[in-house]
Amino acid sequence: MRVAAIARGFMGTALAGMALATLPLDQAAGAAPPHPQLRSIIMLAKPRHRPNEAMRIAAWIHDLSSQRYTTREHAQKHLIAAGDAAVPALSDMLHVARTPQVQTDISTALLAIQRADARRGPLVTLRAAKMPVPDIIRRICQQAGIRAKFYPAVNHCHRRLSVNVRRRPFWNVLRRIAAVTGISPTRSGYGNSKSPLQFGPHGLFEKGAPVFTDGRVAIVVESLHLYHSRQFAAAAMLSPSRSLQVRMVVLWCPVHTQWVYSLSATVSAAVDDRAKVLVSAAKPSQSGAWSDTGATEDVFPCEIGLGWPTAGAKVIKTLQGHVSVVMSLGWRTYKVTNLQSGRARLKCGDMLLSFGKPKRAAGHWDVGLSIRSPRTSLIASAFSNHVLGGHTIQFYTASSRKLALGGNGLISEGGLIRTAWRKGCDIDYYSLHLTGGRPATALIRFHGQLAHLRFPFMFRNVPIPQ
Repeated sequence: MRVAAIARGFMGTALAGMALATLPLDQAAGAAPPHPQLRSIIMLAKPRHRPNEAMRIAAWIHDLSSQRYTTREHAQKHLIAAGDAAVPALSDMLHVARTPQVQTDISTALLAIQRADARRGPLVTLRAAKMPVPDIIRRICQQAGIRAKFYPAVNHCHRRLSVNVRRRPFWNVLRRIAAVTGISPTRSGYGNSKSPLQFGPHGLFEKGAPVFTDGRVAIVVESLHLYHSRQFAAAAMLSPSRSLQVRMVVLWCPVHTQWVYSLSATVSAAVDDRAKVLVSAAKPSQSGAWSDTGATEDVFPCEIGLGWPTAGAKVIKTLQGHVSVVMSLGWRTYKVTNLQSGRARLKCGDMLLSFGKPKRAAGHWDVGLSIRSPRTSLIASAFSNHVLGGHTIQFYTASSRKLALGGNGLISEGGLIRTAWRKGCDIDYYSLHLTGGRPATALIRFHGQLAHLRFPFMFRNVPIPQ
């Protein structure tokens, strides 16, 4: 088997993504080597001059009660464009709206603002003179709700920078810092949702690495690998298998009040420099999807298979696709108080949760749980994965003592049973093992709204291993 690989550090690769408005080095982050004389980073958003904004918002909210559809539509669009500034007034009005139409328009505007915030990600601000690089990164990450951890070499870095950043996208600021200092996020820490984001030299934003940033995500082409293999069967030799594997890393900026249900990457178009189509929109190539078991997962590696490139091809001329994220917008908490009856039921969205009576076992208590849902429900599938993670449902004793979910995982020895309940519906059965006392109540955490976000990306001239 012949395996060729190319790691990060592509030379001459054009970075995809938005050029950063920075001074004095007017180039996209990651596209230029660290400048030995550069001592400052300046990234300033354009000032927002909106005189009488509160009065305008009040007028638009008033217009939502208009009898004219065009007036209401105009007001709703302006309220959504106003963003977070309109949220307090919209929330207050939601509780006193006199007609269902106004309530619907206000709820639609609030949801649209939430979706825009979720997609945009945090905007960070920092002004400091001659501050150590680790302190700069740490303060930037704090504003995004991320804990930063550094390799020893970075912790002992004495280089200082002056920074003047105002309301700039989080990942773009980190890319700019990486271009100046060579220090950027690494792949370390994947798999543990509670681990901090690691920073070190030769990280994911290293010079020349293809990086694309869009709001809450940063997408990095980490490496390309050519695989050429031949398999042997008992009676005959099978035909050889050849593929080009693209290893990507998706960095996600988490929100502690929200939850990622799934994240996946899809390549829908890839063409080499000899015009050979390596993947098409008709048959896209998709990575696996993950369901998060915590609220702070931020590193998602994925591998996507493409076709074999033309002999002599040097680069993937166009690599295009998207990252899909299904996430919650806010949370609701439900309480189940009658576990001892064995007939506790709870309706969550399109799911019906049924709890069995707690039963004493050797050293623990067992509680049966069934989840009935439509067969096509994405929510039920993601919710089941969260049950396995032990974060969605929490049990307590009659004296309010929190119980631990124990055992080898959360499902019984027989495993998860998925069976038809009636046409178009499924039931998932669990046996939850609890230690620390007799369960009396349960708290179920469930999303308020789901957002399906799509982040298109495009890379150009990604080198193919030779």
